[in-house]
This record gives sequence, C-alpha cells and structure tokens, in this order.
Amino acid sequence: MTGKCAISDLEALLPEDKRPSQRTWMRFREVKKEDAPGLFSFFSENGAEYAEEYRDRIAHAYVLVQGEEIIGGAILCVSSSVYFLPVLVIREENRRKKLGKIMLENTMKVLHASETESVFAISDVPEFYRRFAFFPADPEDRKEFYSAYTSQYPGKKEGRELLKYEL
Repeated sequence: MTGKCAISDLEALLPEDKRPSQRTWMRFREVKKEDAPGLFSFFSENGAEYAEEYRDRIAHAYVLVQGEEIIGGAILCVSSSVYFLPVLVIREENRRKKLGKIMLENTMKVLHASETESVFAISDVPEFYRRFAFFPADPEDRKEFYSAYTSQYPGKKEGRELLKYEL
C-alpha cells in the first residue's frame, strides 16, 4: 500500500506553528517483510522498544517518509491469527504534528481490509490509542505476546498497557 498526500493538503489539520516551512511530499508505504528488521534501529533511536520474539511474527511493516527521511514507523505482527501492533513511533522532532494519527489510520486501513475481528496494541502511551477507540484489554486474553514483551523490558512494565480495538 502506498499513499501520497501533499503537506499542503494536511496543513488544515496542523496548527500554524506546527506546519513545515517548505512544501514536501509525505509518503506512507509498506516495507518488504524481509527489510522490516532494518527499522529496529529507527525504533530504538526514537525511544521505542521492540521485543526480539516478534521478528518471526511480522505481518506488515510501514514507514512514513518525508523526502528521503523516515519520520515514522509501525509494525503489525500476527500470532494465532490475531494481529497486534507492538510498536508505532514518530521521530521525536516530528511529534505533536498529527503524524502518529496518520500512521495509525493508514495501518488500520490494512486491518479493515483483512478478515480479523480485532487488533491489540502494547503501549507506553495508552492515551494516544484511546483517542482512536482502543480500550484496555485483559493481558490474560493475549498473554502469548504481552508477557514476552513485558518480560524483555521489566523496567518499563509499569505504565505499559495492552489495548484492544474491535474492527
């Protein structure tokens, strides 16, 4: 899936002080599954953690690119035919510009086209997902991926939340 939107088309969504100074194109595109591990350094550089166990479960990986620079990334994984979003991150200097919303909405379009009934997200920023109709899920419901993630990063377990979205 590749989509282009001119920054000028998005400017109406952005507060004036958050608008880019020059007109550039922003692209949301899928990354080849075999190239997805290359995003891991982008995630860690931008404060996101990604559990190694998920490498074999990657179903889709996406980037938001402005010019030649990756400004956002997301990975959708699948386990027992259930999709989960273990990481969605926007480069720090591009946050608070509604780009996370663009990433999530485009990622969710893929899920709406699939036959899945729900998607789970594991987040240190659960309030972001709640704005998009995600709600708290019982960790026991999908412990096969939640426990692996929280055990790999035990220091950050507090505040991390498992959320669910019904499609």
